[in-house]
Amino acid sequence: MMSKFDLESYMVNYNCSEVCFGLVLNGFNCKIKNISGAFEQLTGFLPNEFINNNNELLLGICPEKEVTRLRYAIDYYIKYLNSYPIETKSKLKLNCRLDFVKKNTSKIHLQLQIIPIINDDDITLNCFLIIVSEVSQIKTKLNNYSYILDCRKHDNIEKITINPFDEKSSKTLISLSEKRILKFMSEGFSSKMIANTLNISIHTVKNHRKSMLFKSECKTSSELIKRAIVEGWI
Repeated sequence: MMSKFDLESYMVNYNCSEVCFGLVLNGFNCKIKNISGAFEQLTGFLPNEFINNNNELLLGICPEKEVTRLRYAIDYYIKYLNSYPIETKSKLKLNCRLDFVKKNTSKIHLQLQIIPIINDDDITLNCFLIIVSEVSQIKTKLNNYSYILDCRKHDNIEKITINPFDEKSSKTLISLSEKRILKFMSEGFSSKMIANTLNISIHTVKNHRKSMLFKSECKTSSELIKRAIVEGWI
């Protein structure tokens, strides 16, 4: 897009500096290079608390489930970007939502739009522009909804929904009994501890765990728990 991206001018030109905030994220080391707009007003934090710090600090303010979903969406987005020529990457935009804990510990719901910033002198992805706005008043059941807008063709904008796993019915894939066991697994309980807590045999617990791995097509318990978080099973 340009050799040196001016975030402040961008926010002013698009008349959004008073209602949302922008972040420039370094694509190489994942550090926040700049923040502009209503960051302090919306979050209660000062920009200097995040600039040049690893983005883990920003993600650490979000609930764990939101971080897991966001990481998956970003990973998917980067793979999608890398499948297209450099001159079209800026027309591929990631949109996602997440809950965010403000400095005063209250929660808000945020909409993020992520766009690559392409350096004219370098064909690699140097930075990402992230425009963030509060959408708490219009939060819906699709609060973890993520999608890519492919705007390469102005007359045919394509919306690619990011579904972490194959299309299966999440509501029926895992039973209520299995979800109870999953919850304890996510809290670090062993099979024996789960059996004692639920007053069932350890054989029953192991059978449920084996069944969940098979139905979810996961190879390990950690992979199963990650999917459970993304799908909203726990």
